[in-house]
Amino acid sequence: IQVAQEELARYIGPLAKILVRKIARTTNNVDQLYEQLGDTLEDPRQRIAFVKTLRNKLAMIDHADPKTIAPESRQARPAEWDTLELERIEKHLAEHLGPLAGILVRKASANATNIRELYETLAQNLEDENARRAFLKTMS
Repeated sequence: IQVAQEELARYIGPLAKILVRKIARTTNNVDQLYEQLGDTLEDPRQRIAFVKTLRNKLAMIDHADPKTIAPESRQARPAEWDTLELERIEKHLAEHLGPLAGILVRKASANATNIRELYETLAQNLEDENARRAFLKTMS
C-alpha cells in the first residue's frame, strides 16, 4: 500500500493517499488494486507506466535476495503459523484495509519471527494512529 501511495503521489499528489486506501478496501488482490489505481490516471501512457512500475517494485520485493536482508531479520520463523490465528488476524486487519488484508497477512507471516513482530509489521500498513492502536489491541 505504501509503495502504491508513493508511486501514485508522483502523478496526482496528496490525493493518492486517500485513493489508495479507498480502492484497497474494495479490491481482492494486488493486481486488481494496481489496475484500479491506474484507471484513476487519465493519460494512457501514465496509466501504463504507473502499473508497470508498481508490478516491477512488487516483483523486486517478492524476489529480494536473502543475502541483502539484515541478519537480525533472518531469524528462524515459526515453522507453521496456526491457520485459525492467521484468519483471526486477517479479519481484524480487514476491518481497516478490506480484502487486501489477506495478502498482507500472508506476506508478513512469511517473514515474522513471532506474533508480536507479525502484528507490528501489519500495523505499519495502517496510517491512522487510532486504527493502528485498535488493531494492536487485538493481539492475543
